Amino acid sequence: MQEILIFKTSVNSKEEVELVGELFDMDNSIKKCSFDLDDPDRILRVECLNISPEFIEDLLEFEGIYCTNMEY
Repeated sequence: MQEILIFKTSVNSKEEVELVGELFDMDNSIKKCSFDLDDPDRILRVECLNISPEFIEDLLEFEGIYCTNMEY
């Protein structure tokens, strides 16, 4: 089942957005992602299949990007 995960991040540049996109392109379970860099929390929205928020957090934190799941 497809779900939407929302994260607060430290992403603040197009280069970091592109890096995250490249990381996510390697995983077929991630269908789509988008950033709102105008939001103070630099929101990342991920549409995915059967992926835990911890997987996304660990993946980005390995690349030096702060990322924490936001419950909604």
